Amino acid sequence: MRRRRQGVFRGNKAHSSLYGEGIHISNFEQFYSENPPPKFEDMSAYRNYGHGIYVQNTHNAKFFGGHTSDNQWGLTFRYSDKLEVQDYIITGSTRIFKDHTESRRMKLCGNSGWSHLGISMFLIQWRHHSYRDPSGGLTMKNVNITDFDKEKTWYNCMETAPISFDSASNSDSIYKSFDFTTSFENVNIDDIRGVVANGCKAEGWNFKDVVINEVPDLHGSGGAWVSNDDRMKGVLGSGSCYEIPGCMAYCPGLCLRRITLEVEQFGTENWKLKVTNLHSGDVSMIPGVLKNINEHWFSDPYA
Repeated sequence: MRRRRQGVFRGNKAHSSLYGEGIHISNFEQFYSENPPPKFEDMSAYRNYGHGIYVQNTHNAKFFGGHTSDNQWGLTFRYSDKLEVQDYIITGSTRIFKDHTESRRMKLCGNSGWSHLGISMFLIQWRHHSYRDPSGGLTMKNVNITDFDKEKTWYNCMETAPISFDSASNSDSIYKSFDFTTSFENVNIDDIRGVVANGCKAEGWNFKDVVINEVPDLHGSGGAWVSNDDRMKGVLGSGSCYEIPGCMAYCPGLCLRRITLEVEQFGTENWKLKVTNLHSGDVSMIPGVLKNINEHWFSDPYA
């Protein structure tokens, strides 16, 4: 456990990195310490062939006043939790950079299997150790994400999206349930396709309960982006949510929270949770998510 105050890192810049990451932040763990969380202020990362800002195994950290542009991946959070991003500009591909690299090999999506993403985040809380789980997810305030919609127009990318999800959170999850608490406040996402997050990727990994809450502000009453699945929107009734690209739906005026109900693991395989809207009478039947890691003390009753 780290006891020494970590302080503020300010004004770091990285550009034109050929491989790897422009700025790499790793192993800043701040569990149950009286010291304030580390702050990373006024960071800039641009024109890096790989990641702009790459954050790994970092818990309880704040990122204030940053800018990324023309990186393959703008801001990546891997094996990290309890993160706050505020006053950030995250730009995908600009015309001047495209024109400058048009005839060169080192341009965005040099590999057709790469993604071009604004933010890559986890689907699950990162349980470094269960007793130190910060359970914080990602909070974004005053963030602008643009120009991640050139999927086949400018570059031959496998995927482009303002927000997407890290494959490591799929391989490390045994529950297949989204619990990486995420909220937006005054977050602007400009995408000509209308994509906010790639819920299709999450759905492909059998995560069908993504929730990103939008905090009410001066511009509106808030709402929630959710997986376009009946378990997320069925109980709200017809017309409460509308579908948007990326296997997601937006539900205006709604704020969702997560509850977890644990039941006996044997004989409950086919149980479903019945949720009823008392105002409209709409009902959703939500299947359970069972842990199964093929070990006899989890998957078979024994004496």
